[in-house]
Amino acid sequence: MIYKKIEIAVDGYKETADLYTYFLDNSIEMHINRKRPVVVICPGGGYAMTSDREAEPIAMQYLVRGYHAVILRYSVEPARYPLALLQLAKSVAFLRKNAAEFHIDTNKGLFRRWSSGSKSWRFLEERFYCTDTWGNF
Repeated sequence: MIYKKIEIAVDGYKETADLYTYFLDNSIEMHINRKRPVVVICPGGGYAMTSDREAEPIAMQYLVRGYHAVILRYSVEPARYPLALLQLAKSVAFLRKNAAEFHIDTNKGLFRRWSSGSKSWRFLEERFYCTDTWGNF
């Protein structure tokens, strides 16, 4: 397991997000070059907090099923729109950029979000979800 806490900074903002990674290691005994889908978890919390119950317990369920999992602890109040959205975009860009290192299957990513985390992801998905756009983040 590769567990990391990665700081996500957005130019022009002092607040940062934390991206917690749970990447399953490949083994020389089985599927050394295996790529796995990654689930990006955006816990809800009404933009006042990110709920613990919507974070690691969810990640563990995906790990058991063979997925990589990451949890984005995005900025909440007093931070304002569009910071959480930009942090999510930077997190996705990080995962795409480092897909080879962490054996991420970029064709099979999943995104799970709750409450306020859902709103940020839906906006990003509707406005910017195309391959060419990710390079801008």
